[in-house]
Amino acid sequence: PEKRKDKKLPKQKGTLQARTQPSPEEVEQQQQVEDAAVGDRQQLLQGLLACRGEDAQWVLQALLQERPDVFEAISLPAPAKEKHCRQGGLALPQHQAVAKERADDSAQKQPVDARIERCATPLVQFSSGTYIFGEDCGRVRITVMRIGDTSKPSSVRYETQDRSAKKGSHYKHAMGVIEFKPGMRTADIEIEIVNDQTWNITLGFELQLLPDRGLVNATLGQYLHRTRIFIINDDSFPTNKYRENCKNGIVSCWSLFKEYAKMNIKNPVVHKATKKILFADQVDNLYFLLVLFLDIWLVDVTLAGSPDNALGELIMLGIIRAAPLLLLHALAIMKVWSRVGGASRKTLQYALFSRFSYFDHLVRSHLENGEEASAIKRDVNHVVHQGYMQLLTLPKFVGRLFLGAFFPLVHPLVFDKKVNLAHVGLSMAPLLLLPLVLMAFLLMRQRGLASVLARRDATDNQVVGWVQQFSSTSSLIQDYSQQAWAAEEMDARIGEYNLAVIHTDVYVLHNVFFARWVTLLFIVGYTIAGGIWVVNPGAIWGGIADGTTIGTFLATMSLYRQLGSDCQEVYAAFLDILQALPPLVRIARVLNRRIELQDLGSHLSARENRTNAHLSAKGGLDADLLAIELDNPTINSNSLSALFDMGSLSKHLVFRGSGVMLWDQSAQAKVPGGGPRSTMSRSCVKFSGHVHIAQGQIVYVVGPQGAGKSTLLQLIAGRVLPAKASQVFVPSHLRVLLVSGRPAFIRGSLLENLVFGIGGASLIDEHVGAATGGGGSVIDEWVRARALAICRRLKISDDTLLMIESEVRMESWLEVLSSSEAILLSLARAFISDPDILCINVPIASCGQQREVWLAIRSFVDERGLEKDPSDPKWLPLGSRRPKTCVVAGAESGSLLGGRSEWPQFVDSAIHIEGGCMSALGSGSAGFQEQVSSGTSTTRSS
Repeated sequence: PEKRKDKKLPKQKGTLQARTQPSPEEVEQQQQVEDAAVGDRQQLLQGLLACRGEDAQWVLQALLQERPDVFEAISLPAPAKEKHCRQGGLALPQHQAVAKERADDSAQKQPVDARIERCATPLVQFSSGTYIFGEDCGRVRITVMRIGDTSKPSSVRYETQDRSAKKGSHYKHAMGVIEFKPGMRTADIEIEIVNDQTWNITLGFELQLLPDRGLVNATLGQYLHRTRIFIINDDSFPTNKYRENCKNGIVSCWSLFKEYAKMNIKNPVVHKATKKILFADQVDNLYFLLVLFLDIWLVDVTLAGSPDNALGELIMLGIIRAAPLLLLHALAIMKVWSRVGGASRKTLQYALFSRFSYFDHLVRSHLENGEEASAIKRDVNHVVHQGYMQLLTLPKFVGRLFLGAFFPLVHPLVFDKKVNLAHVGLSMAPLLLLPLVLMAFLLMRQRGLASVLARRDATDNQVVGWVQQFSSTSSLIQDYSQQAWAAEEMDARIGEYNLAVIHTDVYVLHNVFFARWVTLLFIVGYTIAGGIWVVNPGAIWGGIADGTTIGTFLATMSLYRQLGSDCQEVYAAFLDILQALPPLVRIARVLNRRIELQDLGSHLSARENRTNAHLSAKGGLDADLLAIELDNPTINSNSLSALFDMGSLSKHLVFRGSGVMLWDQSAQAKVPGGGPRSTMSRSCVKFSGHVHIAQGQIVYVVGPQGAGKSTLLQLIAGRVLPAKASQVFVPSHLRVLLVSGRPAFIRGSLLENLVFGIGGASLIDEHVGAATGGGGSVIDEWVRARALAICRRLKISDDTLLMIESEVRMESWLEVLSSSEAILLSLARAFISDPDILCINVPIASCGQQREVWLAIRSFVDERGLEKDPSDPKWLPLGSRRPKTCVVAGAESGSLLGGRSEWPQFVDSAIHIEGGCMSALGSGSAGFQEQVSSGTSTTRSS
């Protein structure tokens, strides 16, 4: 700096004056001075490139002000840096954004003090957007952090909100006020989790910071003013009685079904509906008993009595028979509206969908095509309607059987006759023998029935899976003109399924007709014996027993016919329950699998503790300076395979770069450039090296194909968990988003796809609207305008923009959009969601608007978000926004526009991965300068 001060050129003021031709000595002396100044400026520029975020702006401003002493303060701690700048009259880095906004406000003639006050007010938000706890954790703590000036007290109100978890049942409602004393940067909220000892799905509720009068000297975070708290249920499905047996896979199907029935009874909605159904069924049984007594009265009293009173008695019998039917009609409607099937079905379907949503590609690779859809749609219906609903028919049959046994004892007393024990015994014998014979026969046929049902379900899965596979590969089939082959394969699978259905129907038909045959034999036997008893009582029991009346005989025959019909219904219900057992076992295996969420909770907790430790040590003002750290991250194959219970699968894992290959035990893996290798010779993915990624920059990850670039981005995004939580550190208050290289779109309009990542009722009003044709969501106009502005910045085609504006709805957008348009829309969706860390695993080089994409990424980082007008009250001012960081995976060379010579224009630093080693190449490092020095280096414009 001293040398530069002596040799710098004098400033010229006013207009340029004409000069005489300089001498050769003056020309040489002036050239030496200019060369020295150029060298000093290059040194200052290298120092500028070595800085990050606010420091880069700080150095740049000092360079423009010709203040080279700024480099003396870069490495100083915060108090010394502040003292140095105060003595030298140099602004602090964190005030640059405020100064810029003050200048903008002055230009717009707006009040300056209000804007500065808004930026100076500390930001209050949760330290993490997601918390995961086990239900046995008891009282848990949620941390609220304060970023900014902590010299004054602040306060904010909070309150819990129900989502899938309900207060009182799963957690205790909490509300109150958090008060930050001067100097406090973090505060905790305690919430009690209720351990109910019953199985339930992974539930969640929200904790919100409220923007009401309780907010004092604080501004709520743009996104983290609310956090989602998940409660992981540690109980086994359906109950904990056979928990260890379920893990070992040796539990009985009938025992599992019994526990499933108990689980339904514990569900409040199902329990209440079940009691309604049982009450209605028993009322129906009482009506059947009443009809039996009315039949006896009709034959033995009314028809056998005086004709003078017959008409009145017949009318009265008709009224008594018809009146209860009104009550039965109302009870039948009540059974339909009881929602017992709907509540039980909703619980299982929601649980399966939630469980499937937490499976990663490793577990999904073990799922057969169509297994997810079959489990949610077919298996759940079988378990609920053919299982639990059919189980409710048994109490009705048992009640009618009891009333049938009760009828021979009671009806003689009603009609003032002597009880005939012989007739009672003859009447009750079929009632006891018929259920026993049918049950024994069905148990003998259980194994064969299970075999044909398994075959039918397997062929059904093949049909559904082939349809899904054809849908995903239809373009490939059309390209190679293999439609005929696909149709033949479909025809073969349909034929196998139809044959399996026929075998199943025949097997069940034999069982049903056996019940009809046995019932008919009992009815025929009683018809002969009871008829002789009526005609010639002395022919039976040697005349010991008295005869029976015609009315009693006919009523008993009606009882047998009804009980025979009921036995057939119960028999069919028992067959349905048998058919529901295999789906119940499949559902239990899925719901008892260990999911990634359980390991993710421990990693999130460790990340938050480390973040809070950094904040306590460095202060709230340095929260934006917390770096992303990668310290020799490792992904063990054991941790991946243990992450999910793979059951009886006898396969090993082979890792190559970032990919995962599945092989049989006897398989050999081919290594590129080498021979065969044992499948377990490489048991983990490991990166050696230590990398720091500062916030507020663009990082380019380069390396050869298969080196692990995608895996590294997944580690940063939390999609893949390291072996130890300390190996990867991402500040917990930063929202991370990974853009996959395979674009995906939901059903609906392109606009709904673009705002898919926003979430939150403040941006999208979720209700039925005319704009969506009776469904979907009505999107606010400012959200629509911002989405379109970002799409135009990426140079998305006019035709696609027209489809976005018109909100055309499609089932599959990938069939309509080109590959480049799909990638651009995926990037636009990511920019609209406005994450703090954006990991892009997209081949940007394949986009037609490659330069526009990189310019958008550059603006996203520099402006801390795209299309966020600082004057718009919906957005925080620039000084209160969080820095934006972008990590982009690319090839080693040639994929960033003009090659490595273009890197300094768009990239702040790079990470090179090769051979399992990762190394950071900072913008000021020798490696980075060496890579950009080939050719004419294009520096980023100030």
